[in-house]
Amino acid sequence: MKYSFYTLLLFYALTLQGESVFTVSDRQILLDGGPFTVKGVCYNPAPIGTTGTKPPYGDFYTDNHSLTAQDAENLRKMGANVQRSYGWTPGKAHNRYLDRAYNDGQQPVYMFINRWIDPHTNWGDTKAIDLVTKEWMAIVEETKDHPAIIGYLLGNEHNNEAGNGANPLFWQAMETIAAAVKALAPNKLVSVPITDRIDEVGQFKDILTSIDFWSIQVYSSTTFGRFFDEYTAASDKPVVLTEFGYDAFNNTAGWEYPDNATYQADVVESMIQEINQNSDVCAGGCIFEYRDEWWKSSGSIHKQDAGGFPAAGMPDKVLNEEWWGIFSAEDNGASPDALTPRALYFRLAELWKAK
Repeated sequence: MKYSFYTLLLFYALTLQGESVFTVSDRQILLDGGPFTVKGVCYNPAPIGTTGTKPPYGDFYTDNHSLTAQDAENLRKMGANVQRSYGWTPGKAHNRYLDRAYNDGQQPVYMFINRWIDPHTNWGDTKAIDLVTKEWMAIVEETKDHPAIIGYLLGNEHNNEAGNGANPLFWQAMETIAAAVKALAPNKLVSVPITDRIDEVGQFKDILTSIDFWSIQVYSSTTFGRFFDEYTAASDKPVVLTEFGYDAFNNTAGWEYPDNATYQADVVESMIQEINQNSDVCAGGCIFEYRDEWWKSSGSIHKQDAGGFPAAGMPDKVLNEEWWGIFSAEDNGASPDALTPRALYFRLAELWKAK
């Protein structure tokens, strides 16, 4: 059968759109068969005055959200190659956002799709697990063929809630969902973001066999300490640090670190160096986070507050929830929030050799 020039051109375009095959070999992530290191940023662009607990529930990636128009370019300029989302609604239109992230294959910023799972789910209830699985199947079916997708992260730190970390039924439920995702999208990655409980990795790794890597989030200090040694002994899969970093607020002094939060940049640079030094087991990480979010601690969602969580391993002993941004944010009236890059933005552009 003969094909016209335009038919062949369309076929070629569709073939390109079907690329971006992500797999794992030993402790390494591969993109189209070649080594790939995650240089990621956690990306939840919640505008001032909104929260992640009300509609759109963190899904700021739909086609009607103009506030994200510049962000993909900002990520490219700092050298990021992955963004990690925090909300995704099946059935919503996301292709325009994903096309912008992929950028016709020119310095693409691949996306980990993440969606909350109720940590209080009855993990022994087959019908409840089936409902969660069906939600994920809808998301995967809609997105698996888009070249901007690197993979799927199921829930977020739910091992740290409701006694789940010690409950084999929780881990079995995560395995059930992960296996279904992997069967539908074998060319994409899947994992379950957990807190840095290496003991749970060792205890339940034989249940959670369908994940491609362990997704672990670390906020214990300004250094990873013995984390990589302990992880290496616990699992033979690669690890990706799907959250790590340091906030820009000096809780002891009561204000942002001076010189455009240079101390934040220094700490994160040191952490990236540790990740690079452990590339035999760690496939990269996602820095928390792209921009400040003003809703995350107690107080007004229209005011940036200093609240947070105690953290004995941090120099100022507090994780200040609203100050983690690579960009600070200011209210800009009816226009999208005004974002200003902190020192970390420029440091990343050098570390990640942005073009």
